[in-house]
Amino acid sequence: LDHDSRQPQTTLAMSMRNLRILINDLDANTSVKALRKSLPSVKAELVAVQAAVRQIIDLQQDLVDAIRLELDDTRPSPRTINADEMVERACKSNMTLARDLDITLRGARSRIAFVADERWVERILNNLVANAIWHSNGKKILIGARRIRGDIAFEVRDNGRGMKPEAVAGIFEPLKAPSLSPIGQSA
Repeated sequence: LDHDSRQPQTTLAMSMRNLRILINDLDANTSVKALRKSLPSVKAELVAVQAAVRQIIDLQQDLVDAIRLELDDTRPSPRTINADEMVERACKSNMTLARDLDITLRGARSRIAFVADERWVERILNNLVANAIWHSNGKKILIGARRIRGDIAFEVRDNGRGMKPEAVAGIFEPLKAPSLSPIGQSA
Protein backbone atom coordinates (compact mmCIF):
# COMPACT_ATOMS: atom_id res chain seq x y z
CA LEU A 1 0.00 0.00 0.00
CA ASP A 2 2.73 2.40 0.97
CA HIS A 3 4.83 1.91 -2.16
CA ASP A 4 1.86 1.66 -4.50
CA SER A 5 0.33 4.92 -3.36
CA ARG A 6 3.58 6.87 -3.16
CA GLN A 7 4.14 6.55 -6.90
CA PRO A 8 1.06 8.54 -7.97
CA GLN A 9 1.71 10.99 -5.17
CA THR A 10 5.23 11.52 -6.46
CA THR A 11 3.87 11.96 -9.96
CA LEU A 12 1.43 14.55 -8.64
CA ALA A 13 4.25 16.38 -6.88
CA MET A 14 6.34 16.37 -10.07
CA SER A 15 3.39 17.65 -12.06
CA MET A 16 2.93 20.46 -9.59
CA ARG A 17 6.62 21.33 -9.98
CA ASN A 18 6.24 21.35 -13.76
CA LEU A 19 3.20 23.59 -13.55
CA ARG A 20 5.12 25.97 -11.34
CA ILE A 21 7.92 26.14 -13.91
CA LEU A 22 5.38 26.81 -16.67
CA ILE A 23 3.78 29.60 -14.67
CA ASN A 24 7.17 31.16 -14.03
CA ASP A 25 7.86 31.04 -17.78
CA LEU A 26 4.49 32.63 -18.50
CA ASP A 27 5.16 35.29 -15.91
CA ALA A 28 8.49 36.15 -17.54
CA ASN A 29 7.32 36.02 -21.17
CA THR A 30 3.75 37.30 -21.36
CA SER A 31 2.46 40.84 -21.50
CA VAL A 32 -1.18 40.08 -20.84
CA LYS A 33 -2.05 42.22 -17.83
CA ALA A 34 -4.86 40.02 -16.52
CA LEU A 35 -2.69 36.91 -16.64
CA ARG A 36 0.06 38.63 -14.67
CA LYS A 37 -2.46 39.77 -12.10
CA SER A 38 -3.65 36.20 -11.49
CA LEU A 39 -0.20 34.60 -11.38
CA PRO A 40 0.53 35.36 -7.68
CA SER A 41 -2.68 33.62 -6.64
CA VAL A 42 -1.96 30.61 -8.83
CA LYS A 43 1.60 30.40 -7.45
CA ALA A 44 0.27 30.54 -3.88
CA GLU A 45 -2.16 27.71 -4.64
CA LEU A 46 0.62 25.60 -6.10
CA VAL A 47 2.70 26.08 -2.95
CA ALA A 48 -0.31 25.00 -0.86
CA VAL A 49 -0.88 21.90 -3.01
CA GLN A 50 2.79 20.92 -2.78
CA ALA A 51 2.68 21.27 1.02
CA ALA A 52 -0.50 19.18 1.16
CA VAL A 53 1.10 16.42 -0.94
CA ARG A 54 4.03 16.34 1.50
CA GLN A 55 1.60 16.08 4.43
CA ILE A 56 -0.30 13.24 2.73
CA ILE A 57 2.92 11.30 2.20
CA ASP A 58 3.98 11.76 5.83
CA LEU A 59 0.53 10.87 7.19
CA GLN A 60 0.31 7.84 4.93
CA GLN A 61 3.58 6.50 6.32
CA ASP A 62 2.28 6.91 9.87
CA LEU A 63 -0.92 5.04 8.96
CA VAL A 64 0.89 2.23 7.18
CA ASP A 65 3.14 1.74 10.20
CA ALA A 66 0.12 1.60 12.52
CA ILE A 67 -1.76 -0.85 10.27
CA ARG A 68 1.26 -3.13 10.07
CA LEU A 69 1.23 -3.37 13.84
CA GLU A 70 -2.50 -4.18 14.03
CA LEU A 71 -3.24 -6.38 11.02
CA ASP A 72 -1.66 -9.16 9.07
CA ASP A 73 -3.69 -9.30 5.85
CA THR A 74 -1.31 -11.48 3.90
CA ARG A 75 -3.62 -14.38 3.00
CA PRO A 76 -3.69 -14.84 -0.78
CA SER A 77 -6.87 -14.72 -2.87
CA PRO A 78 -5.97 -16.70 -6.00
CA ARG A 79 -7.87 -16.34 -9.28
CA THR A 80 -7.14 -16.65 -13.00
CA ILE A 81 -5.14 -13.69 -14.27
CA ASN A 82 -4.28 -12.69 -17.83
CA ALA A 83 -0.59 -11.69 -17.97
CA ASP A 84 -1.28 -9.28 -20.83
CA GLU A 85 -3.74 -7.32 -18.63
CA MET A 86 -1.21 -7.17 -15.79
CA VAL A 87 1.48 -5.82 -18.13
CA GLU A 88 -0.96 -3.28 -19.58
CA ARG A 89 -1.98 -2.07 -16.10
CA ALA A 90 1.67 -1.76 -15.05
CA CYS A 91 2.31 0.40 -18.14
CA LYS A 92 -0.71 2.61 -17.45
CA SER A 93 0.14 2.95 -13.73
CA ASN A 94 3.68 4.09 -14.47
CA MET A 95 3.22 5.96 -17.76
CA THR A 96 2.97 9.49 -16.32
CA LEU A 97 6.12 9.09 -14.28
CA ALA A 98 7.99 7.56 -17.23
CA ARG A 99 6.85 10.36 -19.54
CA ASP A 100 7.90 13.03 -17.01
CA LEU A 101 11.39 11.50 -16.97
CA ASP A 102 11.51 11.12 -20.78
CA ILE A 103 11.45 7.32 -20.60
CA THR A 104 9.77 5.11 -23.20
CA LEU A 105 7.68 2.47 -21.40
CA ARG A 106 5.93 -0.31 -23.28
CA GLY A 107 4.57 -3.78 -22.73
CA ALA A 108 5.11 -6.90 -24.78
CA ARG A 109 1.95 -8.82 -25.71
CA SER A 110 1.34 -12.14 -23.95
CA ARG A 111 -1.39 -14.77 -24.12
CA ILE A 112 -0.44 -16.38 -20.81
CA ALA A 113 -3.10 -16.98 -18.17
CA PHE A 114 -2.24 -18.20 -14.69
CA VAL A 115 -3.68 -18.53 -11.18
CA ALA A 116 -2.30 -16.24 -8.45
CA ASP A 117 -3.24 -13.44 -6.06
CA GLU A 118 -3.74 -10.50 -8.41
CA ARG A 119 -2.96 -7.76 -5.89
CA TRP A 120 0.40 -9.26 -4.96
CA VAL A 121 1.44 -9.88 -8.56
CA GLU A 122 0.42 -6.34 -9.48
CA ARG A 123 2.26 -4.86 -6.49
CA ILE A 124 5.46 -6.75 -7.32
CA LEU A 125 5.29 -5.85 -11.01
CA ASN A 126 4.70 -2.16 -10.25
CA ASN A 127 7.63 -2.20 -7.81
CA LEU A 128 9.90 -3.64 -10.50
CA VAL A 129 8.76 -1.04 -13.06
CA ALA A 130 9.09 1.87 -10.61
CA ASN A 131 12.58 0.72 -9.64
CA ALA A 132 13.60 0.58 -13.31
CA ILE A 133 12.21 4.09 -13.85
CA TRP A 134 13.86 5.61 -10.78
CA HIS A 135 17.15 3.74 -10.56
CA SER A 136 18.29 2.35 -13.92
CA ASN A 137 19.06 5.65 -15.68
CA GLY A 138 17.69 3.95 -18.77
CA LYS A 139 15.53 5.61 -21.40
CA LYS A 140 13.65 2.50 -22.59
CA ILE A 141 11.77 -0.02 -20.44
CA LEU A 142 9.99 -3.13 -21.71
CA ILE A 143 7.61 -5.20 -19.55
CA GLY A 144 6.73 -8.76 -20.52
CA ALA A 145 5.68 -12.19 -19.28
CA ARG A 146 6.71 -15.67 -20.38
CA ARG A 147 6.69 -19.29 -19.24
CA ILE A 148 9.90 -20.75 -17.87
CA ARG A 149 9.79 -24.47 -16.97
CA GLY A 150 6.15 -24.31 -15.87
CA ASP A 151 6.48 -21.00 -14.02
CA ILE A 152 5.36 -17.54 -15.13
CA ALA A 153 8.15 -14.96 -15.23
CA PHE A 154 7.44 -11.25 -15.49
CA GLU A 155 10.41 -9.34 -16.84
CA VAL A 156 11.18 -5.66 -16.67
CA ARG A 157 14.07 -4.87 -19.00
CA ASP A 158 15.74 -1.50 -19.40
CA ASN A 159 18.73 -0.07 -21.23
CA GLY A 160 20.16 1.45 -18.05
CA ARG A 161 23.40 1.04 -16.16
CA GLY A 162 22.68 -2.38 -14.59
CA MET A 163 23.68 -3.62 -11.16
CA LYS A 164 27.01 -4.68 -9.69
CA PRO A 165 27.42 -8.50 -9.63
CA GLU A 166 27.63 -8.58 -5.81
CA ALA A 167 24.30 -6.72 -5.57
CA VAL A 168 22.66 -9.17 -8.00
CA ALA A 169 24.03 -12.16 -6.04
CA GLY A 170 22.37 -11.00 -2.82
CA ILE A 171 19.14 -9.58 -4.21
CA PHE A 172 16.92 -12.38 -2.89
CA GLU A 173 18.66 -12.73 0.46
CA PRO A 174 16.47 -12.00 3.50
CA LEU A 175 16.79 -8.48 4.90
CA LYS A 176 18.92 -8.20 8.02
CA ALA A 177 18.21 -5.92 10.93
CA PRO A 178 20.62 -2.96 11.05
CA SER A 179 23.35 -3.14 13.65
CA LEU A 180 22.91 -0.86 16.62
CA SER A 181 24.58 2.45 16.07
CA PRO A 182 26.42 4.52 18.65
CA ILE A 183 24.33 6.63 21.00
CA GLY A 184 23.02 9.75 19.31
CA GLN A 185 22.96 8.26 15.82
CA SER A 186 20.03 6.70 13.99
CA ALA A 187 20.14 3.01 13.06
